[in-house]
Amino acid sequence: MSVHHLNYITALARTRSVTAASRLCGVSQPTLSRYLDSLERDLGVPLFVRSHRRLALTPAGEIYVAAAEHVQQILQQTFSSIKSATGRHPKKIVFGATPFRGSTMIAAAFKGFFALFPDTQIEIREGYAAECIRMLREGRIDLGLAGLADPDTVIPGIRWISLQRSEVLAEVPLFHPAARRALEHPEIPQTVGFDELVSTPLILPGKETIARSSLDGLFRQIGFVPVVAYETPNINLLHQLAQDGLGISFLPAHNVHRRRTDTSMILQTDPPTYIYNGLGFHENHQLTDAEKVLIVIIMSNRQEMPGVVIRDNELTLSIQREVEERSLWTPESLNIL
Repeated sequence: MSVHHLNYITALARTRSVTAASRLCGVSQPTLSRYLDSLERDLGVPLFVRSHRRLALTPAGEIYVAAAEHVQQILQQTFSSIKSATGRHPKKIVFGATPFRGSTMIAAAFKGFFALFPDTQIEIREGYAAECIRMLREGRIDLGLAGLADPDTVIPGIRWISLQRSEVLAEVPLFHPAARRALEHPEIPQTVGFDELVSTPLILPGKETIARSSLDGLFRQIGFVPVVAYETPNINLLHQLAQDGLGISFLPAHNVHRRRTDTSMILQTDPPTYIYNGLGFHENHQLTDAEKVLIVIIMSNRQEMPGVVIRDNELTLSIQREVEERSLWTPESLNIL
């Protein structure tokens, strides 16, 4: 696979649209459609579900896109290593990110960032929210993407850049009464109440995830005792087990799309619970221009979607203002996003 083909698949995953991805990659829609058809034919499995002019990743697609993004990262690090070996010593940003959403968000910023800072290397160290915060405190990373269960949480020693709020949604097998009700009345927003789940097997996010912390807090608040059939931090496995009818799973809205399949539905919960995604750095760490630009590119890639709301704080806005006022980066001037 060529480098530009890696860009094709990651652009499709990021935009969820052949039209938008073709603009992003600078190729025609037919070219991109033929590429995707050929790739899926070679693999023997669909990577996207097409509906209402939108693309949604299949479980196989999630795996393929994650691999493509990893290869892009390796290529960039290889280029940086070559420059270092020839006497050009690259600078480095050590970035902490969760294995799924966090790594995807930072990978989506690579193209724009490296166009401006080709000699700066980005090293990603994966970890869930608590681990990213621990690495920040210990000085093992410069920046860290993580989540909070409470937006008012103050993390000692860490400055926090707010990015977005994501609702935790339920993936419900179609045989469950809540899913049948939603199918019968598609014109009405449907929820599943926890009073309907008293004896239902639940597939919960792993205890190390912020989604699980938010759910556990809600369970304590409403006095709900879950019947836990399985728990895992793996988003793809949470999807698959619910679609196999083994229970109801819970996933952050930024990891799912409100689509109906032939096996499950995505529903809001009643009452709802949320996670608050953001980016942190140690209070003694002075952000470089490269780090500020990287932060703003990540911010520019945020998208509102069902269950996901862009959420800024004063620090978020102040960094964005500085980058714009100093003309360190604009998507229009580079024509890359």
